[in-house]
Amino acid sequence: MIFGSQKLYLAVDQPMTADFTSVPMEIDGFDCGSMVINWTGASAFNSVFIPQFSNDGICWCDYVAESDAQKANSAAGCKMYEFSTFCFDKLRLKYLHKTVIAGNMSV
Repeated sequence: MIFGSQKLYLAVDQPMTADFTSVPMEIDGFDCGSMVINWTGASAFNSVFIPQFSNDGICWCDYVAESDAQKANSAAGCKMYEFSTFCFDKLRLKYLHKTVIAGNMSV
């Protein structure tokens, strides 16, 4: 049996020139999913993408440590986090820009 899917956006054409935390997304109605980060025009390649989760929207926990997080490693590209189950109610993305001085991303 195939179930439908739905695309939900945390950010569209977000500048990569400063740290960024997306708005939270309610995901308690979903069983599983993935977060895809696409970017173009980046000028340095050590920025970090860290998904965060919460059950109350107040206390947020990193899904992975910064040292294990996906990194922008080229001028353009994509990275994906896959969640086989959601054991939390809210999801957002924390982005640490490090030395990027150009580029945009969509999540």
